[in-house]
Parts: sequence; structure tokens; C-alpha cells
Amino acid sequence: MDRDSEKSAAAKSADRGREPQGPSRRWAWHVKMTLEWAMEPLALAEDDRVLEVPCGHGEFIERLFNRWPTVEIVGIDESLPSLTQALARNLGSGVYLIQAATGRLPLQAKSLDAAVCTTALHCVSEPAPLLGELYRVIKPGGILLLMDWCHDYPMQRSRELARRVALRPLVGLHSIRGCRALITKAGFAVTLAEQARLSWRWGMMRFLSRRHG
Repeated sequence: MDRDSEKSAAAKSADRGREPQGPSRRWAWHVKMTLEWAMEPLALAEDDRVLEVPCGHGEFIERLFNRWPTVEIVGIDESLPSLTQALARNLGSGVYLIQAATGRLPLQAKSLDAAVCTTALHCVSEPAPLLGELYRVIKPGGILLLMDWCHDYPMQRSRELARRVALRPLVGLHSIRGCRALITKAGFAVTLAEQARLSWRWGMMRFLSRRHG
């Protein structure tokens, strides 16, 4: 092997060392796949103001920013460590991160064109206050994109039971019918309700809803 080939091989080896391996790599693949699926029905204007709550580590915010770099994005989460990781992504001057409880969003009424909630509703003990707050802060005609794991899939129910036994933080999964009822009760008109098995173990659901009035 010549010197250039040795350098190339060493660089590839170093890159592999930086990539997630094993379960972490599989989880990263799952996150990428589900967030891409969640984003498919979303359409934004270049001057829209968008909220993600809870925003976690900022993976979805980063995708929003990369696709619509001119929109204003607000990310809200209760977890300071999660917000710190999101802040480390250096997403630009149009992204604002706020630490706050999801039950009372520090935003003016009817101030958002869109809001996003991804793979988080199952961790919320009382979904109604969060959905009510989202209805309050979204403008009439604005949209809500919600995605979560779906209780209708047997594998998801098995995972939910395993997490409960292990005392891991998970409040409960919703069926697509139950989740649609929660969204409708909050005042939204559901325009899209879909579920899909994105892999043999991941059963997901997504909703696109609009605020009227």
C-alpha cells in the first residue's frame, strides 16, 4: 500500500470511529427515518414563524432550518441539558430556544403559523393542556403537525410494557383514533391522519391539523 492509500484508509477508519455504532447507530437511523416521514406533509412559507415543542436535542429544528432557512423557528423544552445540545448545533440567528413548561407556553396568542410536536405526546401525562396551548398560540388557518409512536401496533405495545416494567419515563402510547380525538377536542380540524410501519419494530402515526376561527 502506497502512502496516499495508507492516508485514505486511516481517514476512513477515523470516520468510522466517529459514527454511531451498534444500538446507537440503529437509533440514529430510526430518528432520521421517522423525522423524514414526519416532515413529508409539511409546507411552509419563507416568512413563517414555527414552533417545535418539546424540541429535545434539536434534530427536527435542524431539518426545518436546512429546508426552510428563512423561517423563524422557536424551540421550547423543559430540559436544560436538551436545550444545551440543541444550542450546540449553531443553527443561526433565526432560531430561538426557550426553557419553559409545555403546559403554559411563553408565547402570545395567535402568533405562530405552524407548530410541530414529534415523538413526544406519549411522554406527556396530560396532553390536553399542551394541545390547548398549541391551539392558543397558532394563528387562525395555521397548522399543527403531530407525530408519535402508535399504540395500534403490537410491537409498540410490547415496548410500552417493557418500559413500564423498567420504570423508564413513558406515560402511555395513544391509538390513532384516540390521538385524533385529543386533537379534535382541542379545537383543530384534522386534515391528514396516517399510520405506518416504518420498520418491523416501529409503528408510527402522523397528523396534520388546521386551526379555524
